[in-house]
Amino acid sequence: MEFQKWGGLQRWWAAGEIDGVSIVIENRNCPVEDIALIEIDDLQPYLEGWREYVRIVRGGM
Repeated sequence: MEFQKWGGLQRWWAAGEIDGVSIVIENRNCPVEDIALIEIDDLQPYLEGWREYVRIVRGGM
């Protein structure tokens, strides 16, 4: 997949499309060379991690 990138070194955006689905990346303070996109089949572990993070930030158990 090819992306169009715009912005500068400190903050940039990239956008592309595959099979009619658009993807937009917004980034700050991270070089584009350090970004890697991977395909995942199961979102559940990521959602659980996000929920745990939100619980901690909100002061929950």
